[in-house]
Amino acid sequence: MDNMMMRMNNEKNYAELTTEELVKEKKAYKKREIITAAIIGLAIGIFIYGVVNKGRLFMGAIIPLVMIYFIVKNSKKNKQHIEKINAEIEKRSKGDVAPIE
Repeated sequence: MDNMMMRMNNEKNYAELTTEELVKEKKAYKKREIITAAIIGLAIGIFIYGVVNKGRLFMGAIIPLVMIYFIVKNSKKNKQHIEKINAEIEKRSKGDVAPIE
């Protein structure tokens, strides 16, 4: 439970960031998406290699599938952050909220 509270406190309040900081934050999350896609591709390759070469079930199939599950779960959180950042940038571009600088 404490870990959950720490995670909630670590989330940034995008309304308090400047527009430049929001853009930097968005770029960082985009970079993470690319890295995530590469790691998922690698895990799928390991899975296929293990199945084709009749590798051990645990090493060739289960570990890559577990890796893919956790990576995809984390990437969904990254997408939510990108959506929040985009919403904040959109608000500012429409003039709803003045940027804090």
